[in-house]
Amino acid sequence: MDSYRIISLVEYIQLIHRGQLDKTLYSWFESDLKDCTPFEVNIAIENLLIRYKDVLVVEKTIARFIRAASIGLDQFQPPEYRTDTIFSILVRENRVIQSLLADLKRRFLQVLPDLKQNNSSEKEGFLEEIRKLEAIKSHYLKLQYGLFSALESVGAPTLCIKLMWHLQDSVLHLQNECMDLISTEEWDFNRFNKVYGQMYFLLGTLLYREEKILYPVAYSILPESLQTELVTETDSYGTLF
Repeated sequence: MDSYRIISLVEYIQLIHRGQLDKTLYSWFESDLKDCTPFEVNIAIENLLIRYKDVLVVEKTIARFIRAASIGLDQFQPPEYRTDTIFSILVRENRVIQSLLADLKRRFLQVLPDLKQNNSSEKEGFLEEIRKLEAIKSHYLKLQYGLFSALESVGAPTLCIKLMWHLQDSVLHLQNECMDLISTEEWDFNRFNKVYGQMYFLLGTLLYREEKILYPVAYSILPESLQTELVTETDSYGTLF
């Protein structure tokens, strides 16, 4: 990690949280944002959370910050996770979630005209597609009660974990809301479309943050023995493959 780049990223995320969002600001920090690593990004986010504590207050700021740092995050080469660790399982489950999202997007575009026209049979069919996402809960349980708990047990910073947990719970809430909306007799397509879009976007956001930030950082913190030990607990939470 580069200590000077960390200072720069901490300053940048504080400035955008105070409302400085113009392109000139980005240009001042562009080189550090393009060269950043998951570890440096994580420290900057944790620093912001330490100052403001409430994840709801800084949620949008962190989203903007991660988008600004995306070039650096995308070019970072993650470690090759050993197949006998929790990370191997989580990455494979991410591929399953990506496939579910791709199928859901394709199906949504197919039935969109019928949904707008309140076609009951197509609504019922699309409800079943949304219901498939319930399997994602097992992935989040592995993270929340497996990986997150393990990080806390070794004294890792916990505020970023708190934010991830909040966003995961938000996904599950939005999914339930989608199913409730599509099942009601008083069909409000615009409301459903908004909630569905929020759910879909947040699922993709979480996949990105898991693979680009959470996994590399957690892999560097947790002892190998603990990474392997976590695998034995995964069966109790179910599986996506």
